[in-house]
Amino acid sequence: MYCLAKAPFNYYVYGESAKVKTFLEGNYNVEWKIQFFPSENALLKVVKRISNGLDTKIVNLLDR
Repeated sequence: MYCLAKAPFNYYVYGESAKVKTFLEGNYNVEWKIQFFPSENALLKVVKRISNGLDTKIVNLLDR
């Protein structure tokens, strides 16, 4: 399973659910909105649509 987590300040983290969960545990003071995806392709379609502005940070936790 894969997921995308978004923080209120245009900060995104995506990858395998277990890795994202580990990342979020270290950032417990932030309120994250989490979406789950059945496949990597479904996740990447959504990630590609994220508006990548100057204040947007995107963290990729996929093994590549």
